[in-house]
Amino acid sequence: MWALRDRRKATKRAKGINEGLEMRIVARCVRLRRMSTTPWETIHGSTRLRTARYKFPGGISRTTVVDLGDKRFIAYSPGIGLEESAAKFIPDDAELFLLSPAAGHISGLEPWRARFPKATVLAEEAPRKRIAKKTTVQDACDLAPLQDTLPADVGLHVVPECRFGEVWLRVEDNDRVYWATCDSLMNIAKLPDKTLLRWVMLAYGLREGLWLTPMFRHLAIKDKQRFREWAIAHFENGQRNVLIPCHGDIDDTNDIGHRIVQLIEQRV
Repeated sequence: MWALRDRRKATKRAKGINEGLEMRIVARCVRLRRMSTTPWETIHGSTRLRTARYKFPGGISRTTVVDLGDKRFIAYSPGIGLEESAAKFIPDDAELFLLSPAAGHISGLEPWRARFPKATVLAEEAPRKRIAKKTTVQDACDLAPLQDTLPADVGLHVVPECRFGEVWLRVEDNDRVYWATCDSLMNIAKLPDKTLLRWVMLAYGLREGLWLTPMFRHLAIKDKQRFREWAIAHFENGQRNVLIPCHGDIDDTNDIGHRIVQLIEQRV
């Protein structure tokens, strides 16, 4: 009888030890998985581009980083919460340019500058005014320091006569032309299910799919004819285009350039 009771106690202790060990192994695996995961992903077909999404009070946006070579990088719309993970592939001694591509994309500049103190903040005039007023960054400059040193397959394209100061980033890589755009072209696959946020986005004129928002058309563009001609010329380039919008999903379908041209012709 006593022997049976001792065996039961021993079996119970062994089971408890095994369960505890199993839980510790699972917890360690979860920690390792979290350490190994990253919000950044490479863009199909490119060896130079990485992108990651970030949240801001009005929704979700995207940061795109291009590797210029020789430890030089551009962070297009640097977002809050991505600076530490970006440091895993951007060396501390790199020459980093933080590009605010429109007046509404300035919230991530302070944490990125804190993580990369030597980074140069770049923007057009409208964003520079907001940066100086709303952030501690007081040395933002125009695009000239970067434009003059860019390789031929990378370009910064200032949207003509745009009140928001929008800039597009072009990268040519592996027979494709990648376009990072800000608040002009959006490609939202599905609006959020949350009723309030959904109605807010609808109120701003956002829609599912490839879209040029009414706010951009009516408030940002001073000369619609000039913008139409300028934008269409950029996408009618005879090459395969890839759209990387700050708001929405990447589109690398074969006809994305043609569909953007059609959209601009219809909406502008």
